[in-house]
Amino acid sequence: MRKQKKHILLFLDNAPVHPPDVQLENIKLKFFPPNTTAKIQLMDQAVIRAFKVYYRRHLVKHIITSAGIAVTADDINITALDVVYWIQGACEAVSETTIRNTFKSAGFEKQSVIDGIDSLQQISITDEIISAEDKSIEELDRVLRHLTIGGKPMSDYDIMW
Repeated sequence: MRKQKKHILLFLDNAPVHPPDVQLENIKLKFFPPNTTAKIQLMDQAVIRAFKVYYRRHLVKHIITSAGIAVTADDINITALDVVYWIQGACEAVSETTIRNTFKSAGFEKQSVIDGIDSLQQISITDEIISAEDKSIEELDRVLRHLTIGGKPMSDYDIMW
């Protein structure tokens, strides 16, 4: 960033892992006031929720594809490289609009950025994310009913963790 002469303003909460005395070049750390994490957490939750929806979509597609040839759940292999690609895909799939709207709902506004996005659109985007997440979980549940480990049906928790 220094070579490109770019400056970054990074907002952090007051978690103990964020030391307040760190000096970085071209990066300025700004800490949120105490007791504001709950309000700001909304931003994290929306972006993380969208990321999880897209990540789970990759996972479910892989399980469905693999389940056709797998005899047991142990036959379904997930490599670290698969996960890296799914994470990359999920990060790229989180839309700029979702990120902007979550910043807006957390109180960060720049009028030129949010022009043309009304509250109905924001609600629609949030509903779309929740709906996609519900569909992914339903699809995963259907797949898991057909897989067994040691004779026991797998739960969402077993396959996800």
